[in-house]
Amino acid sequence: MSGKRPRSYLLVLQVKDNLRVKVGSLGWIKFEKGIYTYVGSAKRGIESRLKRHLRKRKVKHWHIDYLLEKASIVSIWVSSLEEKDLVEKISSHLEFYARGFGASDSTAPSHLFKGKPVFLFNSSAVWPWSI
Repeated sequence: MSGKRPRSYLLVLQVKDNLRVKVGSLGWIKFEKGIYTYVGSAKRGIESRLKRHLRKRKVKHWHIDYLLEKASIVSIWVSSLEEKDLVEKISSHLEFYARGFGASDSTAPSHLFKGKPVFLFNSSAVWPWSI
């Protein structure tokens, strides 16, 4: 791991079949089979947040909790960038998906993207977190 302190993270997810998921107050959202990337942060304790995302049984609190009932986590990456900066960097390469998803406290349209931000994986902006 880098000597930098992680401030945000990426969950790379796989949706194995086309599906519809009721995502809290956002309502029903269609997800096509494929890879998605979610950007999140944890002000206090990124490791405990990531471990929570990996648990199958949990009280649904965030939009991502609803999708994780049906999708699987392929990889997790952490970053020293602020969440908003990571979202901005990814949005120049991938399309936002599901308006409002994970973005309740953000000016970004969404924190969920269709695809995998491979352009980041060989940069110093992110590094893998062991699952």
